[in-house]
Amino acid sequence: EAELFLNGRSLGVRANDRADPARRNVLEWPAVAWEAGVLEAVASVSGQEVARTRIETTGPAVALRTVCENASDWQSDGRDLQYVRVCAVDSAGRRVREAKGRVTFSVEGEATFLAADDGDSNTSRRFDDPSVDLHAGMALGIFRATRHAGHVRVTADGGPLGCSSVDLETARRP
Repeated sequence: EAELFLNGRSLGVRANDRADPARRNVLEWPAVAWEAGVLEAVASVSGQEVARTRIETTGPAVALRTVCENASDWQSDGRDLQYVRVCAVDSAGRRVREAKGRVTFSVEGEATFLAADDGDSNTSRRFDDPSVDLHAGMALGIFRATRHAGHVRVTADGGPLGCSSVDLETARRP
């Protein structure tokens, strides 16, 4: 069973319909009015909590946030890749999934731009274009290290959302 909370108020508990295999693991709370804030579902089995999921409404996108996948271990071997994820965030730093816009990646230093992706599996866009539309509030840039150790700056320019840069170092493996 699961209990649904909207801004801390319980909207009730619903149990699995074990008799109907097509409805198993489908719980519904009909006619819940939209309200800004936090929606939380708490699942339990035999009274013991087994899962908790929380989503929160966001404000408008105001900036970009950049996250690197392996920033501390980027090797200058001419093959090692760095995946730089960019997401649109609101004033509280929360990802805004509805954000739209275009991001253009650029790189300075000991790396080259390899590809950009929007995560949309239905796209027909070219991956070698450094400009990509946000999809679900996110975009991805992929960069390849050169054979020379050194400083790298990756920048994502989101136009009205501003620029977000990250400074990295590539290193020779001993």
